[in-house]
Amino acid sequence: MFYLGLGVRLFKPHDELIPMPEVRIERLRELDEKTLERLVEIYMSAYEGMREYGGEGVRYAKRYLRWCWNRAKDGFFVAKVGDEIVGFIVCDNDWYSGQEGKTVGAVHEFAVDKKFQGRGIGRRLMKKCPDYLGEHNDRVELWVGEKNEGAIGFYKAHGFRRAGQNGIWVRMIRDIRKDDKGSGRVYGGDDDALHKTAPAGEGEGVEGGELHTGGKGKAEGHHRE
Repeated sequence: MFYLGLGVRLFKPHDELIPMPEVRIERLRELDEKTLERLVEIYMSAYEGMREYGGEGVRYAKRYLRWCWNRAKDGFFVAKVGDEIVGFIVCDNDWYSGQEGKTVGAVHEFAVDKKFQGRGIGRRLMKKCPDYLGEHNDRVELWVGEKNEGAIGFYKAHGFRRAGQNGIWVRMIRDIRKDDKGSGRVYGGDDDALHKTAPAGEGEGVEGGELHTGGKGKAEGHHRE
């Protein structure tokens, strides 16, 4: 179902195989300036070619990712190859959903560096959603761009279903229980989604009113081949 370890191999002359460093998924411990710069690089890389869903620029990305960190430190997970961060997911266990009229779990952001896509890293990051949020919530929501069909397929394969639309954003939800954390079949294609959490007009502001997780809400999943 999900890879518990990833041993990707590269070819070198004479067809000798060299194992790549293992991919680790861990909670982000600190958001210092160096880490923030790396997360912004990943964010901008993942949204390349889909600027209508995440093209606000580097300055905005820094503000937004700080907001994610302050909002959901315990649910901020990163994927590492060696010591390099190559992807991340932000899971919030205390998000008020206007559509639900109650608190639910939410995926605010999900991105994998373009250079590392297609290696199962997205699946492993997404597995953290039911594993972590299932301890606190019975439902998870996210918002994805309506034209981002690869991401929509990825989320459906992980148990999400459509539950409405607001402008260019499709709302998707998944019901989870403590006894089915981590369940859901794996999407057959590459899995490096990237996405948002709540369309304009809902949620919380970033630095005096500009939104990206309450307004447009980041849970956008760029499923890139």
